[in-house]
Amino acid sequence: NSIPMNPPNCEVYFNLGHRVPAGEDPSVFLPYLLQQLVAPLRWNVVVQSSLQRGIRRFFEVGPGQSLKDLMIFNELKTVKENIRPHELTTNVCV
Repeated sequence: NSIPMNPPNCEVYFNLGHRVPAGEDPSVFLPYLLQQLVAPLRWNVVVQSSLQRGIRRFFEVGPGQSLKDLMIFNELKTVKENIRPHELTTNVCV
């Protein structure tokens, strides 16, 4: 009936635009996990929001690197820097 989950150790971004702070009770973000199973992927929105908030390190956790491959199309250009998140992504195979 339930899968044991611990509070996240860092801020977590969900596909539908939700952000969960570190330490949040899992019961708060369980609905976001369920919504992601049936909602279209909004990867560009998640990556752009992350870059604008100053995030410069990404991890793709899973059996492949399809999201990393999509990040080739995401860039954040500012007066000071041109950020290519594809180069900042690490794949973690599980």
